[in-house]
Amino acid sequence: MEDVVLNATERTAKPRAARRAGFVPAVLHEKGKTSISIQLDASSLSKVVSHHGSKAKIWIKVGSKRKKFGYIKELQRNPLDHQIIHAAIQIVAKDSEIKMLMPINFTGLDALERKQLQLHIMKGETEIFGKTIELPDSIVVDVSELEANGSVGPADLGLPEGIKAQDPDDEIYAIVKVHHVSAVEEPAEEAEEMAEPELVSQASEAEES
Repeated sequence: MEDVVLNATERTAKPRAARRAGFVPAVLHEKGKTSISIQLDASSLSKVVSHHGSKAKIWIKVGSKRKKFGYIKELQRNPLDHQIIHAAIQIVAKDSEIKMLMPINFTGLDALERKQLQLHIMKGETEIFGKTIELPDSIVVDVSELEANGSVGPADLGLPEGIKAQDPDDEIYAIVKVHHVSAVEEPAEEAEEMAEPELVSQASEAEES
């Protein structure tokens, strides 16, 4: 696994000022120590998340201090443009065992659509447990080969050896269903035909009067 290093500086400015300067305000957590307010280069953080996921394992270096190992614990995004506006970094020992809530990314949806099938997601995340260094950066499940009524469970997550999902073995994260297209009702011609005699009748009454 390549070492992903994020350089940070201690933050003294308010979060809004840090963002205007091109940084993402963040908090550095470490067990037994006081949390530190830091700031990360917005572009560098976005690249790490794009390549290694929102729970990426990283080395964090604050100023001239030695780098420490940890992972991205939480990201907050702007609801309008989805830009990262805040981050929380957790410092841990590489061999420590932790639980982590991970999103499940489903791929192969286009292949299902070509078979007139649709994926119904029942649960889009799962909590996994294991040594920090062995935890995956992301969970990706390819559903392109599934057929109708096929499902995705813990055994389909492709987790590394030693990493376990904390859900029951019979948990269903997603199921494939036949995609039914609703028929569009055409305008009833009879209704139009029935309206014509009424207009003729009204016209006749006008002539008689």
